[in-house]
Amino acid sequence: MPLTRREALRQLQALLLASPLLRAQAPHAPERIAPLAELLNALEFETTARQKLPKPLYDHIAGGAGDERTLRRNREFFERITFRPRMLVDVSSQDLSVELFGETLFTPLIAGPTALQGRVHPEGEVAVRQGAAAARALMVLSERSSIPLEAVARAADAPWWYQLSPSADLGALASKAAQAADRGAKALVLTVGAEAHSRLDADVHNQEASGLPDAPAARVDACLLYTSDAADDSALV
Repeated sequence: MPLTRREALRQLQALLLASPLLRAQAPHAPERIAPLAELLNALEFETTARQKLPKPLYDHIAGGAGDERTLRRNREFFERITFRPRMLVDVSSQDLSVELFGETLFTPLIAGPTALQGRVHPEGEVAVRQGAAAARALMVLSERSSIPLEAVARAADAPWWYQLSPSADLGALASKAAQAADRGAKALVLTVGAEAHSRLDADVHNQEASGLPDAPAARVDACLLYTSDAADDSALV
């Protein structure tokens, strides 16, 4: 049966549409960024952050040092955490509160210390403090805050802690702790092991390491109680 002109054009069109060269020239639609109302879990927030932040900054925040073995193990550990089901238990009254350092928290959730949050959002640590207070959770403010301590402290009426790193200058260390306590900090989170620094793999790959702060190779956080009415420096132990 002879090939009609219509059939020949149809086959040519199909051939062109299947061509990898033509597909490579087709414009790609930009990846959709989900609005805040659609984000339901931490992984979705992470995806949106990757879309919106400059690549070197996102990679610096999300990456790890060395071969990122610790980062992978941390993720694997959290994936193993689950809830133990309890059947036929009265749940009409539930209490998730926990007492830490004389402070009763509504829930055992803490917004950990993250440096220079103003790189991600102009409200930085103030917004995190207000968000933690709204969720009746606790915030730990980094000593490397992008917003002055006083402004963050008065941003919400809720408990908060202060993170700092040990220093050979004990006088300066005690002064920082006293300033935080005077502004309402209920405890100190001492970051140890931060003197050993290592570049993040992502910083090296992005050739941005010189413009971004190095991340500590290892950190072990310990919470230390410091009260403003302490008679001497014995509270810093």
